[in-house]
Amino acid sequence: MTPDSTAPPAANRPLRWIIPIYAILALAAFAFPAGLRGWLEDRDTDGRLWLPIAIARQIEAASDAVGVKPVGAHLRAWFGKLIGDDES
Repeated sequence: MTPDSTAPPAANRPLRWIIPIYAILALAAFAFPAGLRGWLEDRDTDGRLWLPIAIARQIEAASDAVGVKPVGAHLRAWFGKLIGDDES
């Protein structure tokens, strides 16, 4: 007997989970680049994170060029109103 070749792929394969997780992280980095850059700058005490910070600045520039910044500002303001924060 030969195994059925049309069997569905296993749901517990690592690649099946890694791709969506990294895709979501990449989308979050593109949608909120200033937060990522600020987080990296806060943790860069000895200058070792110069490359990730440079990449984050380039992502922020690309995100601003596409027009994501106004959308993020609108979402932050909406969330601020939702939770009652006047500083947003």
